[in-house]
Amino acid sequence: RAALLATYGEPVTVTVGGVGKPLTVAFLAPYVGGDVRGVPIDRANPQVIADKSAWDTTLAKNNDTITRGGTTYTIVDAQPTDDGMVTVALRKYA
Repeated sequence: RAALLATYGEPVTVTVGGVGKPLTVAFLAPYVGGDVRGVPIDRANPQVIADKSAWDTTLAKNNDTITRGGTTYTIVDAQPTDDGMVTVALRKYA
C-alpha cells in the first residue's frame, strides 16, 4: 500500500474546522452493488489511502472534508491498517 501511495499519490486538501491542510493520498473508487427490496443498485464508494502519521497530523474526523480538484467529499470512516497506512471511506453528496 505504501508503494501504491508513492506511485499514485496526489495532493488533496483536508478541511477541519474550516482550516484546509494539505495531504497526499491515493484515491480508490470501487463500486458497491446492492439489492434494495429486489431492486439492484450501484453506488460509488470512494476511498483514499494515506500514510497514517500524515493523516494523524490533520486531526480529521467523520464529517470533515477532503477536496480533490474542485470536488468535495465528506469523511465517513477512517481505519488504520497493519502496514502504517489508513483507509478513509468518503461520500460525495450531490
